[in-house]
Amino acid sequence: MKKLFALTLTLALFCLSEPVFAQDKPTEQPSAEELEKQKAEREKNAYRLLDQVIDEAQSLRLTENRVRVQINAADMLWDQNQGRARSLFTMAGEGIVELDRNQVAALSQRMAATQDSNGFAIQRPPMPQRNFRSFQLRQELVLTAARHDAALAYQLLATTKPPATTQPAAEQRGPRGQMTSEENLEQQLLARIATLDPKLAAQNAEQMIDKGQFPRTLPEVINQLRRQDAEAAEKLADKTVKKIQSANLLTNNEAGALAQALLTPGPRLPASEGT
Repeated sequence: MKKLFALTLTLALFCLSEPVFAQDKPTEQPSAEELEKQKAEREKNAYRLLDQVIDEAQSLRLTENRVRVQINAADMLWDQNQGRARSLFTMAGEGIVELDRNQVAALSQRMAATQDSNGFAIQRPPMPQRNFRSFQLRQELVLTAARHDAALAYQLLATTKPPATTQPAAEQRGPRGQMTSEENLEQQLLARIATLDPKLAAQNAEQMIDKGQFPRTLPEVINQLRRQDAEAAEKLADKTVKKIQSANLLTNNEAGALAQALLTPGPRLPASEGT
């Protein structure tokens, strides 16, 4: 079933692509009007096929398969039917939440199986592990939506966020302070929307800085923001520098890497002195 849906999506993409005419036989080239009609007919058939895929995907037994079809279909439908594409992105988010909820339930059952009738542990309970498949789907959902709408991507990031862990933040980050998967996804999203919506990217970058993070893509955010609002870009740059100055660059690898990234381009000349 999974292969069937993948094949159908491939066919839909093929129908939406430009035609390739054989070159081995000299034939009369169709007129521009005929080409336009052929293109319109192919698109109509492709979207009809895609509608069929979306409808039939609801019967897929595995939630992750259904979610992947919804993400791909929403991406393809965005320019043609933005309302339906948004709905599909939302449905995909709900499916990811369902996957996480099922994982928590399965984990609770496993932990209950390790206790005797008095509630004492028979064996060491398993450590909770985030479902890698659901995280992968979540990453795909958020970054795909970010190609079209930055605010929607952040909305999906928030609504699909898994329950908070009880581990201290330092333990979540690992012994050397490595970023958590959540922080890494936030930084990927920040990079994706820097060009699409620099002001929103700057707003979220500032919130990350306030939380003690040093996004590696902040230089790109500042550069993109400068094209729209030079004053706001300077304020964000000044705040970033002050945060870096207050950090210990010997122990904070992220702050050190960001400082190096900001210094790499060299001094920036005032606009009046630029060439």
